[in-house]
Amino acid sequence: MFFQMHQPNKSEELPCLHLQNSSNVKIHQDRLTVTYTGKGQNLADIACVRGSHSIRPLSPTSPVYYFEVKINITLQRPTLYVGLIDESFQLSKYPGASKRSYGIKADGKVYHNSTQGRDFCQKFASGDVIGCGIIFDTQEIFFTKNGVFLGSAFKGIEPIEYYPAVALLTPQESVTFNFSGPFTYDVDSLSVKEATRIDNEVLSENISSSELHELVHDYLKYNGYYQTLLNFPNLNPKLPAAEPVSLSKQRSYSGRVSEKVGSIDINPECEKCEKAQKICEECLRQIMQNVEPVSPIKVPLTSPFGSRQNSMSDTFSFDRCNSIDLSSLYMKNNETVIEEPEIPEPPLENLEETKIRSEIRQLIMQGLIREARDLIVMNYPALESNEECIISLHVQEFIEIIKKGEPYTALDYAKRYLASFREKTVFCRKDVDLSVFVWEIIGLLCYNKPEESVLGYLLMPSQREVTADVVNRNIVNLSELAVCKLDVVMKQMLALQALYMEKQLRASDSQFNLLI
Repeated sequence: MFFQMHQPNKSEELPCLHLQNSSNVKIHQDRLTVTYTGKGQNLADIACVRGSHSIRPLSPTSPVYYFEVKINITLQRPTLYVGLIDESFQLSKYPGASKRSYGIKADGKVYHNSTQGRDFCQKFASGDVIGCGIIFDTQEIFFTKNGVFLGSAFKGIEPIEYYPAVALLTPQESVTFNFSGPFTYDVDSLSVKEATRIDNEVLSENISSSELHELVHDYLKYNGYYQTLLNFPNLNPKLPAAEPVSLSKQRSYSGRVSEKVGSIDINPECEKCEKAQKICEECLRQIMQNVEPVSPIKVPLTSPFGSRQNSMSDTFSFDRCNSIDLSSLYMKNNETVIEEPEIPEPPLENLEETKIRSEIRQLIMQGLIREARDLIVMNYPALESNEECIISLHVQEFIEIIKKGEPYTALDYAKRYLASFREKTVFCRKDVDLSVFVWEIIGLLCYNKPEESVLGYLLMPSQREVTADVVNRNIVNLSELAVCKLDVVMKQMLALQALYMEKQLRASDSQFNLLI
């Protein structure tokens, strides 16, 4: 569940008190001060007033909402409540009396869905300034008193639409709301602290450099930056993770096979070898079967190794012997043989198609639109019927003619190629990408100095870039590289920003940017 979005009435410039029909309170002309006028005999006489606006961030980048209430007049009996309520809250109750309300009483106790309060701070008196706020990210409510932070009273609150509220029960009791500041409490410092904490949490996330590498690689390939891609290291294919080698399976023994017979596959879990800490007869027989005899060395096959000596001939009996070259088999303690897996070379990437798109982009960026169109027709004939691509190229050619200072030639070109598309739109780049009617672009003909006109942005290099982007996108839509992964990441980020605004920022009129 997310904090519900609230669209405030544009005619209400600043928050104030919500007007209500009640014989127990009087809302003064400033619509910030309220005085209790009821009998105040029991809880049935209580009167609650709320703000006209639901809670919202103090600024576009602040994760905090805050308001203050100055107690003008209060008697010895602590019956004043300050807190937050939902829209359906009955104004004949006090904040904290229901499940969707939270409040603090003048006796220093806090209330939520209960008639029994919890001790929180010292009592309030006349002249005190009580503050109440909410930190959207952590969903906690805090209170302040005379500019001092009292702490968080409630955490994990239900994320719904809340309103600031005060309940009064004592005759002549009066308070004044402060919704907009300046505040007694330094809430700006709290906002900075919370925003910094959120930023640090984001920056502390671990990301894979290989994934960033892949995103950049895909972006360069998608947009046809061929020369840059040539200098960009190719990605290794994703290999299945190798099974970790247990140290208990790495056998260490007093005999080792050198490179000559190093590829012989012997049982790495041989219990006999492990027990004797040497090569057993069975493993030795397997080795001998794979070694080419060169010079006779007598090694018994019917008796195990004896104790290690400098000379092998001193350690073996020679009852039944085979002649075999074991010059590559020698005695060495604590020697472990680990065969490293062979990593296949990454396949060579075919960038021929990327190279063609790169050439088309370069031609457009140089203003050579006809040459770019010829290259497109030669390699991608299917785009001859692509309306978006055709219009964008014709518009860019028209702009290039204008830039050359040839208005009559541009007029003839517009009549011939743009007249039938005058009600169509194309993308133009003016800080951001805009959708502009073709007939508006033809309006460049109306200016003696079009570069100084309101349409002057069309003559900037950025317009060539957006045309190249449109053409490139239509080309890749013909291939398997139809989606740029970095575009997907950005779209997901925008969706996340929208959810964040809905959940955390509530009803801010200002634009919020999630910085990355």
